Amino acid sequence: MSYHKILAALDFSEGGGLAVRRARELAGNYGAELYVLHMVEFIPPVDSSFGAMSPFEADLTDQMVEASKTRMTEMAGNLGLAEDHCLVVVGSPK
Repeated sequence: MSYHKILAALDFSEGGGLAVRRARELAGNYGAELYVLHMVEFIPPVDSSFGAMSPFEADLTDQMVEASKTRMTEMAGNLGLAEDHCLVVVGSPK
């Protein structure tokens, strides 16, 4: 059996980091490309039509995506992964 591409899901937990390291080892053993994916769950903005909107009611999804991209870039550097193989997407992890 031969692998060409491996996709590892990452939740930024300690166990998730171990799984990505293992996936990197597998990719190296098979000469496969490794892709790492982190899913940011969409948080709908709060409807402020009934009063003033506080700063905490703003759409947080974009902020979460940017924070995740920063962590992913750091992780890519630490593990020697190509940044273009580290993906952050918005959706439902389930």
